[in-house]
Amino acid sequence: MWYEKLQSVVKTFVELGNDTGLRRFFLDDFHRCWFNWAKSARDDVRELLASNPIFEKNYG
Repeated sequence: MWYEKLQSVVKTFVELGNDTGLRRFFLDDFHRCWFNWAKSARDDVRELLASNPIFEKNYG
């Protein structure tokens, strides 16, 4: 499901020729969404974050 949404967003940016929007999406929105999902859904990621606070600083 999330992959189809990702495809739709990328396709829209590509069709509009909006490089800046696409870049911003991948650098900010996509990473933040992935980070929040991973933080709540995966024990191994929670362990990684606990031992590496820089991830929390950058994406939390």
